[in-house]
Amino acid sequence: MAEGPQEGFDLVICEIKMSSGRVLEPVPGIYNAINCLADNRAERLHPEDLAFSEEGRATRRNLRRDSAWVCPTHPQYRYRLLDIIEKASGVGEGIVLESLGFPGEGYCTCLRCQAGWKASSLGWEDWKCSVVTEFVASVRERLGRMNLGLSLHPDPITPRAYGYDLRALSEYTDFFIAPLYARSYSTAYWVGLLAKAYRLLLTKPFYTALYARVPEEELYKAAATAAPYSDGIVFFGDVDKARRVAGKIRPATSPNARRPSP
Repeated sequence: MAEGPQEGFDLVICEIKMSSGRVLEPVPGIYNAINCLADNRAERLHPEDLAFSEEGRATRRNLRRDSAWVCPTHPQYRYRLLDIIEKASGVGEGIVLESLGFPGEGYCTCLRCQAGWKASSLGWEDWKCSVVTEFVASVRERLGRMNLGLSLHPDPITPRAYGYDLRALSEYTDFFIAPLYARSYSTAYWVGLLAKAYRLLLTKPFYTALYARVPEEELYKAAATAAPYSDGIVFFGDVDKARRVAGKIRPATSPNARRPSP
């Protein structure tokens, strides 16, 4: 991901709503990414807005992640996100939704979510999927024909626990991204395994995202491992290093990436 158009890449993504809570102006000519529910400012200023479980609020400490997580059914927060997305829809080439969904299996059990679930007459995971799908459908309605990407949690084993009905979401999205970020890819076989699992689940184009601020040899190893199962690789971080690695693996990736047999 980079700020503004970058030579040597087919797709450029810039976060304009960050996990810090900061919101930037949309950037022309690229894909603007909205970090939907990861919001550390909300943790500081409005902790009551965070998703809830038996472990408590979805703070950075409880989630053991870099970002706190707002409840997906919070109405005012959802309206704010839709306003940011609608503003960006008139500027760039497309929108990528990041950090969308529920933060884990036990979330969210706040009073609002419990009431919504019970009123729906749906099973727990079916209801969670309906919440996420409805929001993505609202985004699609605002974007019209503009391309829409969705970044998923890095878990292709239990996607419904996060609210992902992948078949339903495919009706509204143009592509998916799986962020397989790590501080080291010295062992990279797991990258290929997860990319292959996603490839089996998804019918729309699928991109593997990697953290580029690692040694170049490790980044190349991870990218080359994921490339056979991905329609492309998204690099987050070091643009120059990403450009060099992209040049090496480009022949291995194509719009028709190899789909493994079930």
